[in-house]
Amino acid sequence: MAKLLQRAIAYLFVGSILLMGPFLVALVVIGTIRNAIFIHTSVATSGTILEMRPVRTSRNGYSYAPVFRYMADDGETYIIVPKNSSSRTSFAVGQQVKVLYQHGHPESAKIDSLFQLWAFEMIGGVVGGTFCILPGMVIVRRLRGAAAS
Repeated sequence: MAKLLQRAIAYLFVGSILLMGPFLVALVVIGTIRNAIFIHTSVATSGTILEMRPVRTSRNGYSYAPVFRYMADDGETYIIVPKNSSSRTSFAVGQQVKVLYQHGHPESAKIDSLFQLWAFEMIGGVVGGTFCILPGMVIVRRLRGAAAS
């Protein structure tokens, strides 16, 4: 009875990860489409990095978000604090950067860099793909082993 319970828990765990994988991949696909539309329809301008704002991480460390300023085509100057932060600072204070924003929505501006635009999609794609492949391999291996015996 205990062995049956352990097997049921193991299959439930593998099954939940197997379900999480496609869900995460679907989120990545939606995010990729949204980013592609954003990039294709955005207005490009230049901006300046004002500071590298420390963001506390869950491991009691810090990552840094590049706070930047730019002027939109409406003549207003906007200061943006991105949601993405990283432990490595690829920007320097005073650095000029290319900024993308939607006409009519200058508050949603993003720095035109690989990490700032595609961080979630890159990380989510790897994790989601892994969550799709590994549990599937475990299940196939189990089924082959059961068929062979």
